[in-house]
Amino acid sequence: TTEKEVSPIDKLLGKMNWSPPFLRMTLFEFECSRLLNAEWVERFATLDSEFEICGWHSVSSDEFEKLVTENWIPSELHPKRHLPLGLDKRKSIPNLCLAVRHKGNLVGWHITHELSNLTARFSVTYVKPSLQQNLILLMLWYHAATQANTIGYKKIKMGVSVRHRQMMAFCET
Repeated sequence: TTEKEVSPIDKLLGKMNWSPPFLRMTLFEFECSRLLNAEWVERFATLDSEFEICGWHSVSSDEFEKLVTENWIPSELHPKRHLPLGLDKRKSIPNLCLAVRHKGNLVGWHITHELSNLTARFSVTYVKPSLQQNLILLMLWYHAATQANTIGYKKIKMGVSVRHRQMMAFCET
């Protein structure tokens, strides 16, 4: 609904003392082929030699345990909360779960869950804040989208919290 209209369900929930609805997240849907053919995508096809993107399966148990002690990771984005199942109990897609290392150290990840046999959801992508200016997040998306397209997914969905204004602006653009 919009601010000007109130749906019958909103009226019913209001009578039951539910709070008024508010925008919490915007959902985006991309066609893999359109995303991979966008003009700007080529800029994210290659990495600086200090970085390496690889499958999440390459993350050792020691590296994973070390992440628990890191203070740069918001608890809501920690991979332990999203692997092997998402918060909605959707299974992750191993070929589309990636790790990124900087000079050999694990500094980010991308986790994808399956919504259907044709649609993948980019659920969590996070890069250490001190390295975010390098746009590694977009490189993770590029690599995951390339792989998604290769194995037969046609669409990618993702949600962005309204709290993350810069990410919202980027995705809307």
